[in-house]
Amino acid sequence: MLVPLNWLKDYVALPANPAELVDRLTLAGLESAGVKLFGVPVPDGLRVKPDDAGLPWDVDKVVVAKVLKIEKHPDADKLKLVTVDYGAAEPKTVVTGAPNIAPGQSGMKVILGLKGTRYYYQDKDGKKGVFTLEPKALRGIMNDAMCMSNYELGISEDHEGIIILDDADPAPGTPATALLGEIVVELDVLPNMARCLSLLGIAREVSALTGSAVCEPEPKYPTAGSVAGLVNVQIENSSLCRRYTATVIKNVTVGPAPRWMRTRLNYAGMRPITNAVDVTNYVMLEYGQPLHAFDYDVLVKRAGGKAPTVRPRWRHGRAGNRSDGEHENHPARIGPLRPGECA
Repeated sequence: MLVPLNWLKDYVALPANPAELVDRLTLAGLESAGVKLFGVPVPDGLRVKPDDAGLPWDVDKVVVAKVLKIEKHPDADKLKLVTVDYGAAEPKTVVTGAPNIAPGQSGMKVILGLKGTRYYYQDKDGKKGVFTLEPKALRGIMNDAMCMSNYELGISEDHEGIIILDDADPAPGTPATALLGEIVVELDVLPNMARCLSLLGIAREVSALTGSAVCEPEPKYPTAGSVAGLVNVQIENSSLCRRYTATVIKNVTVGPAPRWMRTRLNYAGMRPITNAVDVTNYVMLEYGQPLHAFDYDVLVKRAGGKAPTVRPRWRHGRAGNRSDGEHENHPARIGPLRPGECA
């Protein structure tokens, strides 16, 4: 299980030295299979494989920046000129070919790498290497900085666009490590430690080892009565599935989840998809309770306009749908929806 320590800190105070935490968890039966670093230097005493150490982000070179304006490059159709406020006395203009921003946009926050930043780069043969950012003319315009992608920072293999932060993220000039830096510990959770198959479960274990109090989240959400007549649940074998509940959430606009949630899921080994899917995966990792999101309108259509029925049943292989409009949800395969899929 991948455990991002900054996420774990939400629930319990951790020892100041991550090496002490890893050693104590290992002695308690939660052995560490490895540690991966994102943007931070290796803490004293922590054993990290060279390939998992990543590239530390210099606090004065990799920072949050706010886009003031985006213009088209005068001599290149696919390049843009992005003027950013990065906390210095004067703004800076950088050249980028990122496909997820366009001329005329402004106001978003990004991660800016300045001269001397070390970053990952994929060459034309697909080989990954480490480069140092140096001043270079791009189609006649000198460029000494760049808007960074997840791939370039070593966060993930995604290099289809630059990182776009949320409006609520820190002010320009804030070091990227304060926002995205992370230590992820991989724990081997044995069957006798199944209580630790969640962030809260591990937090309780840390509490027992250190005496720190656990701070569990207090879920608050509005409810509007029963879902009777809207959806039905039929459990075929209660010895395999003792309890299965359903609720209907209305007026949902499907889109990207907040940046902080996508980042945590990514560090925990899950690919962000949409807010509807990501929140179920987030709560699953938090509480250890599997969840699944369905497109209610699609299920109603498949049920011929009637209230759909979800039938948990055991079946190896891919989930399927019955011709009578009922939906089968299989304990053998509970996972996130793919784009466009309503399982």
